[in-house]
Amino acid sequence: MLFELVRQAFNLTSDKHQYYSEIIMQGLGRKTPAKLLVEELVSQLAILENNRHPFYSPQSFLSRNAYDQWQQRERTNISILINKFWHFSLPSPPSVMSKSQYWFNRHEEYSVLMHRLLRFETSIRRNSAFFMPLSSSSRRLLKEFGQRYGVGELYMKIVYLEYLANNFENEVGVIRHITKTVDKVFNVLHLQYRGRLIMTRTEFENLQQTVVLLHGQCGNSLTRIKRLFPDNQPVDGLESLIGLLSSVLKLKSFLSGKKCHSTDHWLKQYMQENFAIAYERYKLIATTELNLNAFTMPLSPRLMNILLFNIRDEVDNYKQYYNDVFHKYFDIVQLSAKVFYNFLMEDVKQLCILSDQEEESGEIDLMMLSLAYID
Repeated sequence: MLFELVRQAFNLTSDKHQYYSEIIMQGLGRKTPAKLLVEELVSQLAILENNRHPFYSPQSFLSRNAYDQWQQRERTNISILINKFWHFSLPSPPSVMSKSQYWFNRHEEYSVLMHRLLRFETSIRRNSAFFMPLSSSSRRLLKEFGQRYGVGELYMKIVYLEYLANNFENEVGVIRHITKTVDKVFNVLHLQYRGRLIMTRTEFENLQQTVVLLHGQCGNSLTRIKRLFPDNQPVDGLESLIGLLSSVLKLKSFLSGKKCHSTDHWLKQYMQENFAIAYERYKLIATTELNLNAFTMPLSPRLMNILLFNIRDEVDNYKQYYNDVFHKYFDIVQLSAKVFYNFLMEDVKQLCILSDQEEESGEIDLMMLSLAYID
């Protein structure tokens, strides 16, 4: 089954796949799968003990102490894996596998394999409640590749998270899956590594960039909640997005070693941007309908009254559909009313300034007078 999965992922014909398989089998000779695997694992140990791994060299880690801890942990994991299936004396590492060149491109090859499998399985059926980009067969294949060729668990999670960030979608299932993946990366660092940054600089930089990208994706979506989640639908969509933001901020704080702004802080900022976008949109629509001249008289009493009704409807909408989601962070109704009112008052102020500059007609503008009763 795995053979067929690889064939389809790399878009090989049956004949081409058979041709490559025969070449590989000829190179392996009469070695059993177990013998070949133990040789590769023993070779990994030899490379690690001599500090000659091209990706996990002492210089590539954030500190020498981090490398020493990683090396000790990795040697233990490889020994446990060998003991699970090999009960004979260990073979000597083959000369080819003992060279650094043999392991040089394994991490790049893993990334290529992962992207091929993901691209192939994009046709897997998805819905808003469940999202799993990789089948169990693909996950098994990637795990075996990682163990056989020394691709670390953290690296595998980081490149997968990077893929998800670059292919972000505002669907409940996708958002939940990304949140789960972010939490898994955090748990590896915080629980397995006891809060220590035991990783290479390449992994650290890639993870930092991915976290920044995800933070930006969350922010972009949260400034468009009325369009993405109208009347707070689908159910749990907005709440899942806020949950992702919280997980991203937690991981971001851990990587920086500094206390970041809280989820409440960012949510308030994104909501204020939401309100600003909505206000300007209503203003543009009303200005167009009233045929106002943007240069000579961009504001009018009638425009202000229309905006007042728009604001009332907006605040009522937040109260009816979004208050339950935000109540644990802040009062979205109070915040929306305050921000919209400030926008309106700024325009009323500008309107009064413009009106003072015009020649007095001696008549009372009732629409202007009505603005005095805004409260």
